[in-house]
Amino acid sequence: MPKDFEDHPKEPARRRAERRWRNHQVEKSFKKEMAKPAPIKPKEIEPADIIENERPDGRHSVTRHQTKFAKDIRAILVEHTKRNLILYKLSIRAQQYRLLKEKLRRLELRDAQRTQVKKDLFA
Repeated sequence: MPKDFEDHPKEPARRRAERRWRNHQVEKSFKKEMAKPAPIKPKEIEPADIIENERPDGRHSVTRHQTKFAKDIRAILVEHTKRNLILYKLSIRAQQYRLLKEKLRRLELRDAQRTQVKKDLFA
């Protein structure tokens, strides 16, 4: 007979309730920590005021743009490489086709010359 899940000794109701409430409190405190802070109310602006956005040192954003630019350049180069390989493959096939046609033309010419020589010998 298979064991039922209820075969183990039951946890007392008091301990089970304490564990659940403790888990609930931990979950609430974690959610409170992870919650976004309330948005800051914008200041009232006079029409002649100058708005300045306080930002940390801007060099990091330049670095980010440089790396993004470098990634874009690499992607372009990869595409150019693929295109160049395809073009190279096509040019080799075209060259192979021309050489095979030339070989066939020469073989047919040689065969025609041999049959002409045989005709001349037996004529």
